Amino acid sequence: MPIKRFTENSPPFHEPEENIDLARYLDITKFLSLLKNKQLFFCRLDKLEDKFEGSMPITSRKNMIDWYKHMRDVENFFTDPPTNETIDQMVTEDLKSKDKIKSLTCINCWNEFKDESYALWKIYSDLNQGIMIKSTFARIIKAFHESDEEIYCSRIKYIDYENDSFPLGNSITPFIHKHKAYSYEEEIRLIHEVTQKGWEHNWEKEKYNNGVMINVNVQELISEIVISPFSPDWFQELIEDILTKYSIDCKLLSSKLK
Repeated sequence: MPIKRFTENSPPFHEPEENIDLARYLDITKFLSLLKNKQLFFCRLDKLEDKFEGSMPITSRKNMIDWYKHMRDVENFFTDPPTNETIDQMVTEDLKSKDKIKSLTCINCWNEFKDESYALWKIYSDLNQGIMIKSTFARIIKAFHESDEEIYCSRIKYIDYENDSFPLGNSITPFIHKHKAYSYEEEIRLIHEVTQKGWEHNWEKEKYNNGVMINVNVQELISEIVISPFSPDWFQELIEDILTKYSIDCKLLSSKLK
């Protein structure tokens, strides 16, 4: 199934421009997996180290409480009006149910490419044997055209989780926001929700229990490959041989930071 495009009836994600340049930094092991399996790995949100992933800002939680109070005091919505304590418990339970969605949501992360980033080289690749694959949103659309999975693509919005808030009412909203401490990443995120039954998914049937592999056309996906600035001279020859072996035709460049 092609990537789901934004329409007025879509969830409120922030689709990037088709011609936007994207980059993904990775080590040689993940690169070989991509070429060999012709699949990209989508990691479960609840397996990421960022404790703010998919969480609700303090202000948004307060807004939920205020909404319940409004429905009680102004709209007279409840037959048996809840106490303030009960409303707080209702919001807590609501947030717990939203946490379950994190285990059903898997992501594959890219970065808007304006120039090379030393920080991203260091964090997401093996500095000595790392590469960066470049693409565009238009290429990603083509690359997943034959996939059976439903995928959304969104820019990430960076916020202060103590003082900012985001709109309520859609399950995807928490997954397109991150803490402002990560704003240097300028992330463009691919999002896939696994099939479920009663808010549960049998991860034992998956090849990996921390995410899913999704088929992708690698040739359509990759426009260029950049070699890590810290790699030895022989590493570029190795990548050239690998590209030949897997019949991948794309530009192979040395890092500008070398």
